[in-house]
Amino acid sequence: MGSKRTSGLATGHPPGAHQLGFQMSGTRIKQWVWHFPVSVGLPGLPGFIQVTPNGPNGTLKVFGPLTRIMTIIAASLNSCVEYTTPSDNLFGNKDPNGNWTGILGLTQTMEVDLTGTAMTLDLERWEDFSVSVPLRSYDREIVYIRPVPEADLTGFIRPYTPLVWCLVLVTLLVVWVTLWVTQHHQADLTKHRP
Repeated sequence: MGSKRTSGLATGHPPGAHQLGFQMSGTRIKQWVWHFPVSVGLPGLPGFIQVTPNGPNGTLKVFGPLTRIMTIIAASLNSCVEYTTPSDNLFGNKDPNGNWTGILGLTQTMEVDLTGTAMTLDLERWEDFSVSVPLRSYDREIVYIRPVPEADLTGFIRPYTPLVWCLVLVTLLVVWVTLWVTQHHQADLTKHRP
């Protein structure tokens, strides 16, 4: 069991530690919040926390909603966050000899203080580790676009039934014919006037 780390990473209080910042070395990142480091192990979990290589020298970039939660935890402990990734980049399984692999192995051997990612719990994990109150419970969901109001140019037709529209058309036709007959009759009267 091993973890990706590099030697020579500062563990003390850096200058300006009261300001939020990052110190990267190899695959370890310290997110300075206050003073004492809280070591957090994490494999990536899309949607919660992402760990991606930032450059050719192996530095990491950590982002996602759980990084904010880790910052809040560290700030409440007057501390900073140190992220460590397991060498196998797994959450962890229990070996027949009772040892754990992945991030749970780092937690079991106390290389990290806590896991920095959301995990499912089975009976073995529940028996071997202390767990927090669930941060969020979720089910699978279907995602769809919410309907938005759109302009409907034929919307004025909808309030009336077809019978009403037929009566409106008949009325228009009767009015038009009446006006036409009236105008022609009036024109004939003016022509025949002495």
